[in-house]
Amino acid sequence: KYYYNLRHKLIVFKEGNKVYLHLYKKYLILVEKNKKLDKQRVGLLKVLKKVSKYTYKLKVLEH
Repeated sequence: KYYYNLRHKLIVFKEGNKVYLHLYKKYLILVEKNKKLDKQRVGLLKVLKKVSKYTYKLKVLEH
């Protein structure tokens, strides 16, 4: 744990910051019929508010 803490920094976002959303394999956005080309990151999304220490509410644009 000591060595982990030396290199780890908690990232805190503020309202109005723009961030990328990393999607897990279950939640891919279909771009092509080939799964290798599906998007695993969505962005840039605007941070609306901080809900908890690790949770943020994001503004998602509809396509």
